[in-house]
Amino acid sequence: MDWGNKPVSGLGVALIGCSAIAARYVTALRGIPGIDLNWIHSRSPQRAETFAAQYGIPRYSDRIGDILADGATSVLLIVNEPERHLEMAYPGLDAGKDILIEKPLCPDPDAAEAFQHHARNRDNLIGVMFPCRFNPVLLEMKKRVDQCPDVPKLVAIAFTKNRDRAYYEHGTGWRKAKGAVFVNQGIHWLDVLNWFFGTPERVAALSSITRPYLDCPDVSGACIDYPGLVSAVVQGATFGKSVHGDRFTITMPTGTIDYQTILADMGPAPGWRGRLRALWEPGAPRPPGDLIHSPLVDFFHCVRTRGRPAVTLGDAVAALRLAHTISNAVVTPAR
Repeated sequence: MDWGNKPVSGLGVALIGCSAIAARYVTALRGIPGIDLNWIHSRSPQRAETFAAQYGIPRYSDRIGDILADGATSVLLIVNEPERHLEMAYPGLDAGKDILIEKPLCPDPDAAEAFQHHARNRDNLIGVMFPCRFNPVLLEMKKRVDQCPDVPKLVAIAFTKNRDRAYYEHGTGWRKAKGAVFVNQGIHWLDVLNWFFGTPERVAALSSITRPYLDCPDVSGACIDYPGLVSAVVQGATFGKSVHGDRFTITMPTGTIDYQTILADMGPAPGWRGRLRALWEPGAPRPPGDLIHSPLVDFFHCVRTRGRPAVTLGDAVAALRLAHTISNAVVTPAR
């Protein structure tokens, strides 16, 4: 297909996947100066064509080779279903593209580690989307934690999400078989723990399946010990609604740091989101901001400067391995 010669004035980007979140990426990309969204890819050529027409993307294809051959496109944003992330990432890596991948990196930690090994000693930048690292409440909490490095800490995280049968069976159905609560939703919080406290030393966990149509846990709890006398208790489930929001509390001899308290101090939405946007300055290496925009700005900044992304491939593999340790611990069927 002849696409013509579209002039490229900025960093050329291809969006891989027409999943539900892809539209949010398009909106975020259009708000970042110096970014040209050149391609949309889908396994279905009809879906790719429809998506391209709907969002004004100049080129589309169901063949990854078309995109990899385009010298004006240097970055792949992989947002298709997680079980196909690496299917697109391997050829992108070998073609020399920089790659940003939606979480989770993939459902299988062994496959993730194999990809990590394949990526060693490459010049490509590879990042993974964990936007919690740009959440200003968490940035403030981490600053306070870092001021008390050598004191015992008791950490508690709890969350519930409402994910029904239609959610689990949507698309390829990967969530039903492999989308355990801490592999899919709770992996954000596991990355936050690793970000705050380092590499886990011990894990004790219990996971359960509460609904008969699932093949993976929808409720899990774990105790995780980190270096420096840090003990974390995490709980997550997808069978209920979150009334009060996610809970994240750190207790130390000097006092307590609480996510919801700091969030309330920053003001209610949309005011605090507007404050986040106001905090961002173009070109800042670690700009705080909203959930997709800021990680993209960070990654593109690193592409241009060849810096280190906020969330590396190693970070994503570590969070996924911890998620599987929790999810595979004593799974009991529904009664």
